[in-house]
Amino acid sequence: MSYRDVLVHVKCYESWSQHIEVAGRVSHAFGSRLTGLYTLRDIAVLKAMLGAESPTVRERQAKDAAAAQKAESVFRGFLERNCIDGDWKIGEGAASELLTWASRFHDLAVVEQTDTVADEIGFDVAEQSALSPAPRSVRRGTAL
Repeated sequence: MSYRDVLVHVKCYESWSQHIEVAGRVSHAFGSRLTGLYTLRDIAVLKAMLGAESPTVRERQAKDAAAAQKAESVFRGFLERNCIDGDWKIGEGAASELLTWASRFHDLAVVEQTDTVADEIGFDVAEQSALSPAPRSVRRGTAL
């Protein structure tokens, strides 16, 4: 089997994790394109509650933009160092929904095991992966 397009979830509260490294190794081995998907749930909720033009929303967007830019810089540096072709996407909304939708356009999705302390409520990798028709590898634990 050949993986031409690999998707990896980049969580908004961390700019790097071991699962991104694993996705990079898979992408490098198969000559795949690696896309990092950075998800922002809170801003989507704030926009729905307060409106897109709210001062609170604008303040949060500026904060999120700085964090996203840092994570993108780290991700693109990783791609360059490892000679991997890749892309960066930012999604506003529930990570589980965004990953389920985006993974349909990729051959493989690499998602870190759910952190019950830091991840958003209702985000369960195995459950969401089962709901999406695209082929993927789901592995509990942190090592491949």
